[in-house]
Amino acid sequence: MKIKARLSAIFLLLTLCSGVSLAHEAHCKDTPLGATMADMKKPYKALRKAVREGDEASYQQLANELLTQSKEARDQRPLLVSEKQRKMANYQKEMDKLISLLEQLSQSPAESAQGLLDQIQQLRKQGHKKFRKDCD
Repeated sequence: MKIKARLSAIFLLLTLCSGVSLAHEAHCKDTPLGATMADMKKPYKALRKAVREGDEASYQQLANELLTQSKEARDQRPLLVSEKQRKMANYQKEMDKLISLLEQLSQSPAESAQGLLDQIQQLRKQGHKKFRKDCD
């Protein structure tokens, strides 16, 4: 009888764990914003490299590409933002800052590019801390 009870307990535990896993997957499903942000990773890395190398034409083109994607992301809802308008307005305000910095970078000479990139990196870090749901 003890073996049956143990097996039942193990089965119940496995069932609960798989249910939690499925709930986690459903709760952290990919969203339009997640897809947009994933698409931004590669050009963002290339942008950092181009700024480091002083390749003005490349980083300006990449900044324009990221600018387009950022404008698209601005109106997409992060998982951590519920239907409460205030949080969405805060998210959009942060995205507006990013858009402004990318606009400046897309037209900036090499001398000011690193400073703008530093501001973008700081804003990105803060924004992810505030609005990105950790689903890993």
